[in-house]
Amino acid sequence: MFRKTPPAIAATRRATGAAWDQLAALGWAPVGRLGAGRLNRALARELPAGHPLAGTAFSAVARAEGQDDVAFALADGRLALVHLTYGPPTGTGPSVAYLPDVDALLGDLAMEGTHVAALLRSEELAEAMGPGRAVCPACGSDWGMAEARDDCPVCDGWALARPCPVCEGRCGALWDRAVTDSADTGAPVFLGRCARS
Repeated sequence: MFRKTPPAIAATRRATGAAWDQLAALGWAPVGRLGAGRLNRALARELPAGHPLAGTAFSAVARAEGQDDVAFALADGRLALVHLTYGPPTGTGPSVAYLPDVDALLGDLAMEGTHVAALLRSEELAEAMGPGRAVCPACGSDWGMAEARDDCPVCDGWALARPCPVCEGRCGALWDRAVTDSADTGAPVFLGRCARS
């Protein structure tokens, strides 16, 4: 039996297709209709009664490459990010995070990638600097060993590099710590420029 696709799902499918290059650069790919059918059935099998997605119209529109994370378009225009387990319903079912649209998905994926890149950049800078050369004056974390504490006001959760603080990393820019300035001011000082401004 053929069911008409809700307009919001069709619009999200088109937006996802238009963002093909951006999704691919972030390790995701749009899902075609055949793949969507398979992923839709997999999600339907995992949903226990009472799950927020049970009984709602959804269609897979994008998938993380090499992972089981899938973005499903919903009839109300939002996206639901779901980690499929390909198993029977258990407990409360799969976790779901909602995003308003494809642009928000792209922003969140870029931010996640920038956070990983900041950790790698910190390790690269730490290797060049060596241990004991840059130590947080407040908590003693050795930034040269890529250490940092989330609860320290000087570390602010980052060692020698961090994602752009202006847009929370959505622009993809990395900022490097000004080690001497951070030590002198007792505050996190990073140098960089937001690629969005």
